[in-house]
Amino acid sequence: MQFAEMSIIGRRGIHFLHKLNAENVPVALIEKGQSRVIDASLTLIRERAKLKGELVRALGGAVASTSLLGVPLGHNSSFLQGPAFAPPRIREAIWCGSTNSTTEEGKELNDPRVLTDVGDVPVQEIRDCGVDDDRLMNVISESVKLVMEQDPLRPLVLGGDHSISYPVVRAVSEKLGGPVDILHLDAHPDIYHAFEDNKYSHASSFARIMEGGYARRLLQVGIRSINNEGRVQGKRFGVEQYEMRTFSRDRHFLENLKLGEGVKGVYISIDVDCLDPAFAPGVSHIEPGGLSFRDVLNILHNLQGDVVAADVVEFNPQRDTVDGMTAMVAAKLFLKLSIRDQLAQLEVVLDLDWIICVDSIWAGRFWSLKGIRKTHRGISASSPPSSCYSPTVGIKYRTCRVEYGPQICSQPLNRLVEVLRVVVTS
Repeated sequence: MQFAEMSIIGRRGIHFLHKLNAENVPVALIEKGQSRVIDASLTLIRERAKLKGELVRALGGAVASTSLLGVPLGHNSSFLQGPAFAPPRIREAIWCGSTNSTTEEGKELNDPRVLTDVGDVPVQEIRDCGVDDDRLMNVISESVKLVMEQDPLRPLVLGGDHSISYPVVRAVSEKLGGPVDILHLDAHPDIYHAFEDNKYSHASSFARIMEGGYARRLLQVGIRSINNEGRVQGKRFGVEQYEMRTFSRDRHFLENLKLGEGVKGVYISIDVDCLDPAFAPGVSHIEPGGLSFRDVLNILHNLQGDVVAADVVEFNPQRDTVDGMTAMVAAKLFLKLSIRDQLAQLEVVLDLDWIICVDSIWAGRFWSLKGIRKTHRGISASSPPSSCYSPTVGIKYRTCRVEYGPQICSQPLNRLVEVLRVVVTS
C-alpha cells in the first residue's frame, strides 16, 4: 500500500507538470514555484543544522559530532522502491529503548554531543512539484553542505536507495576541497554506466562518483553479484573489488584497513544487503552468501582513518520481518558509525591532577595523574574529588589537549590499559 501511494505521488507531480505545460502555463512561472519549494526545504535543513550545531558548541568539548540526515528517496531503485520509507523506521529502532546506551567498547551514546538529528530532505514533496532528478540531486548535495557548515557536525545519511551516495559524496568532496577514500560495503558494485538508461540509478552511483573525481580510492567489500560490466567498469576506475568468494583470504587485510592519508578523509557507504540475508532479510535485492554482522563490525572497528561522512542505504521496511529485525540491524550499523571515533574526538575537560582511563572495562574511572607523572607504574584507583567529574557531564575546568599513551595499571588489575594523558593548553 505504501509503495503504491509513493508511486502515485511521484507520478502525480510529473503528470501535473505535463498538464501545466499542455495548458501553455509559462515555464518560468513553474520553475519559480519549484525554486520556492526548494528554498523552503533547504531553509528547514539549514536552521535545524544551525540549531543543533549551536547546542553542541554550547555544550563544549566536541571535535566532531555525528548528525543524522534522512534522504527518503526510492524512485531510482531498479526493482523495489521501499527504501524511501527507511529513515523513520531506522530512527524508531535507534531510540526504541530495547537495548542500553553503552556500546561494546564501553562508549556512551547518551552524550548529546555524540549524535544529533537534522531531519529529512523532503524528497517526495519536492518531486510532487515536478522537480527533476538533476535539481533533486543538487538539493541533496546542498543539504549535506549545510550540515557540514555547522562545525563540529559531520553528516551520517540514512537512505533511501543507493543513488543518494553520489550527491552526498559530491557534497563532502566539494566542501572539503578534494577527494576522499571510500569504503563501500555492498553485495553489488553499483558501477554500471547508466543502468536501464538512468544515470542516477542506484546501480550507477559509484560510476558518477568516480567520473567526478570525488574519490581517490574506492574499496568495495562483500561483492557477490557482479557481471562483466561491473568488472570492466571497476578496472576502468581502478576500483579495489573484494568479492565474497575470496573473503576468507582477504579477511586479515580488510580487518586492518588504513585509509584517508593524503586525501580529505574517509567516506563509508553501507548497503544493508552487504550482509547475508540471514542477518538482514529486509532488503530489495536478497543475495545469499554475504558478510556476517560481526564481519562488518570488525571491519569498521579496526579501520584507521578520519571518517568525515557516511551513509546507510537500501534497507527496505516492506520486506523486513514483523519484529523489525533489519531495522534494528540498520540502526546498529548507524550507531557503530556514529561512535566509531567519538571517544578520540571528544576533548577531555578534567582537573589537572586527574586522568580518565579509556580501557573498555574501566572507562569512566578516575586515576591519579600524579602517580603516572612520578613512576609511570603503580597507578592505584582512588575516588575523585567532588569537584572532578566525567567529561560527558559538562565543562568545569580549563580545556586540555588529549594524547594517548600506554600505562601499566597494577591495581585493581595487573594489565595493560590505554589512558589519556592531559596536557594543559589554556
